[in-house]
Amino acid sequence: MLAAIARACRAPPMLAAVRTAYRVPRAAWPLRGLGTSPTDMVWRELAKTKQVSSFNAPAENGQIVRVSYVAHRVVIGGDAFAAGEEAIDSRSNVTFRVGDAPFPAFDQCVPGMLVGDVRRIRSPHTGAYGVEGKPPKIAPFEEVIFDITLTGCVHNMHIETLETDADDHSVAALGSALSLSAQSLARYARKVLSKLTDNPSKPSSKE
Repeated sequence: MLAAIARACRAPPMLAAVRTAYRVPRAAWPLRGLGTSPTDMVWRELAKTKQVSSFNAPAENGQIVRVSYVAHRVVIGGDAFAAGEEAIDSRSNVTFRVGDAPFPAFDQCVPGMLVGDVRRIRSPHTGAYGVEGKPPKIAPFEEVIFDITLTGCVHNMHIETLETDADDHSVAALGSALSLSAQSLARYARKVLSKLTDNPSKPSSKE
C-alpha cells in the first residue's frame, strides 16, 4: 500500500524530462570566484587588482566608493555569464555609498572588492533596471550583465584611487562625498554638545 502511494507521488516522466532540460549544468557555472546573493544575482571575479597599498582594503557596507561599469545583454544558450559584445549602457566614475547604490546589484557585489578589482554580475531586473528598463536598448524586466570595476574607496578618511596610466587621479567626487560625511558628523556632534550644555546631568543626592 505504501509503495503504491509512493509511486503515485512521483513526477510523471514528461515532467521529469522538462526539469532535466531546464536544469543549468554545473560545468556551465564557474565555481572559482563565484558569489550569490538573496536576490538571485550571481557574480564572479573577472580580474584581481594589481595595486598594492596598505590602504587598499576590501570595501564594506556604508563606505563611499567610486565605480565604472558596462552593461551587456545576456547571451541565451551560453554559460551563466555569457555577455553580448555590444554595450547597452556604461558609466565611469560613479560615486555612491554602499547600501545606496544606483543599482541594488552593486550593493550586493561591491562589498569585498579592492580598488582595481573587476567583477561580472548577472542580475535580474530587480537588481538592475527594474520593470521599466531603459528604452530603447534595455527592455522592461530585462536581465543584464554588468562588468564593474572599483576605482576608488574611502577608508578611515583616506581616499584610495585606482592608479592607471589613463587616470588623472581626480578624486573630486570622492572628496566631496567625504566632506559631506564629515560635515554631517560635525553637525551631529554639535547637536549632542548643545543638548549636554542646555541640560547638564545633575549628580544624584546621597542621604
